[in-house]
This record gives sequence, structure tokens and C-alpha cells, in this order.
Amino acid sequence: MKDKVAEVSLKLLLHTAVLYALFIHFHGEESAGGGFQAGAILASVFLVYQFIFDDEDYLVKDNLLGLFLFIGIMLYVGCGIINMLFGGNFLEYAVLEKVFSEATSQKIGIFIVEAGVLLVVWMGLLKIGYSFKKIFDRTKPNIEC
Repeated sequence: MKDKVAEVSLKLLLHTAVLYALFIHFHGEESAGGGFQAGAILASVFLVYQFIFDDEDYLVKDNLLGLFLFIGIMLYVGCGIINMLFGGNFLEYAVLEKVFSEATSQKIGIFIVEAGVLLVVWMGLLKIGYSFKKIFDRTKPNIEC
């Protein structure tokens, strides 16, 4: 049985939640945890949509989950390795001053790391949520009315 109130409410709030997650992400370098919080919000939006509409097809397929997880890890680690190649420490953005100005190097470095964290948290929480949905679907009682 589908709940029409939940469906309509989700359709109204879905866009606002995604916009809020993007706002948190783009202002994450000025506050703590921007990428993590934005990834958690996006994952919750996708999971609530999946559970309310009870779709059999997942919004993000398993192979794309793995790909985006890999991209997120590579963004995070790659930014650190690039800094090490320029002679600095693992996430020392001051090394990027050879290419950009001081303020720009900090902003670009933090944004890349936050984007990597966003992807890892978003896809990781989706993977966990989809695993729970698969378990729930297998144990759901088959009641015919």
C-alpha cells in the first residue's frame, strides 16, 4: 500500500533538500564538515525516495556506486599526492601556491578534498542503505489481501 501523503510531501521537499545539500557543500570550506554533511543529506534524500516509492530499480546502480566511490577516494588521495609531488606534505595546500595564489590554492585544495569526501559519504551511505533494502525485501512477509 502506497502512502500518497508521503509521496506528495517528498516530491515537494526533494528539490529543497538537494539544494540545501549543495549549499552545505559549496560553503563547506568555511564551516566544518561540508562534504560529509552534504553527502549524508544527499544519501538520505535518495534512500527516502527509494523507500517511499518502493522502486525495484535503484536510482544509482551498483557499478556506478563503485565507480563514484573510487572517484571520491581518488580525488581525496590524488590531491594529497599532488601536494607531495610538489614537495609538500600530504594535504598541505600551500604547495599549490606555485601554480595559484595563496588564497586560491587553499580554496581549490579544500574544495577538491570536500568533493571527494562528498562522493565517498554519499555513495557509501547509499550502498549501506541499499543493502538494508535488499535484506528487508527478502524478509518482507508475503501477505495477499
